[in-house]
Amino acid sequence: MYGYVAEERSYKLNFEQRLPNIIEMIEQESGLTRKLIIEIFNEVDLKPFIRNPDAYLKLAIEAFEDSKHEILTELDGITYYKTDDYYTFENLFPKEQEGYQLEQCKNGLYEAEEWESTVEKEFINCSDTHFKFFTKLPKKFKIKTPFGNYNPDFAIVKHDENEGAFIVETKGSEKEKELRGSERWKIAYAKRHFEEIGVSYRAKVRECKEV
Repeated sequence: MYGYVAEERSYKLNFEQRLPNIIEMIEQESGLTRKLIIEIFNEVDLKPFIRNPDAYLKLAIEAFEDSKHEILTELDGITYYKTDDYYTFENLFPKEQEGYQLEQCKNGLYEAEEWESTVEKEFINCSDTHFKFFTKLPKKFKIKTPFGNYNPDFAIVKHDENEGAFIVETKGSEKEKELRGSERWKIAYAKRHFEEIGVSYRAKVRECKEV
């Protein structure tokens, strides 16, 4: 089989890239004023934004969110207060646990407690040895935060009841910076919530005996 190239042509393509309105998008995501956002960007090098708008915008939104919630949590920008709302035991906890991811235990609310990750499964085994009582908090147990509802992992009572009850958030890492932004700030708001009602709260626990 024979073939040949009859004609060869080259083309030069020109195109324009339309950048997203970063001021407007951050204003919508963060709730900050346009004036404040513009003042901040006047002090920032925007060349990385031109090179990679999507990646820059994602990081910028995270940075603005982190700064806003750092101010809210550290400078008492959010205050929790007691209301007449409450959970009843019967409405919160089902009569029995059902599902595939259940771990047998002696000191739990149920004969087998539910787990959603290997970290939670390990915590159940450790809790059976170190605590007088514990239980996985059901999904309907929610705390309101500016990031939406938050559902902590476990409630525990130590053998020394003078220390009171604890709410525990289990994490695979002890480093706060490795948590997702929204998760990190939900934990910060949860601490404020439980302080108001006199319940101790612990997060990023790898060994339950340390609680």
